[in-house]
Amino acid sequence: MKFLLLTVLALLSVFISQANVYACAAPRPFFSDIAQADAVVRGIFQNYEVLTPSHEARVTFEIVEILKGDIQHGPLSVRWKRSELPNQWEEPFDVILSLKRSQTPYDEGYEIMRGCMVKGIYQSGKDRKLVLDILNKNIR
Repeated sequence: MKFLLLTVLALLSVFISQANVYACAAPRPFFSDIAQADAVVRGIFQNYEVLTPSHEARVTFEIVEILKGDIQHGPLSVRWKRSELPNQWEEPFDVILSLKRSQTPYDEGYEIMRGCMVKGIYQSGKDRKLVLDILNKNIR
């Protein structure tokens, strides 16, 4: 009986580890979310509301610059989903966001890009030139 239990546990751990490997089996290159985003905007942080602790939040930004896409200037609330989200926003306050259209009807239509090796939120001062270079390369 003990042997059977150990065998089952060993097989279960193999299947779980295989599932984790395939979850990011083909990770996207760093910054690929910028090229694939429906919108890329620069915004100033306004509000952070936890929807599901450590997993989902609604973040509001004042959109001050549109780098890609069809979004209006002004306040925009977006959903942010990922594991280990903070319980409060600390920094940065001036950010560049890569956004995709949301499939949920209860928000303002966009969510922050997510996935393996996807950042989604960039520091405006530090990453601006890199973001603009990526956007310009994809326009050509």
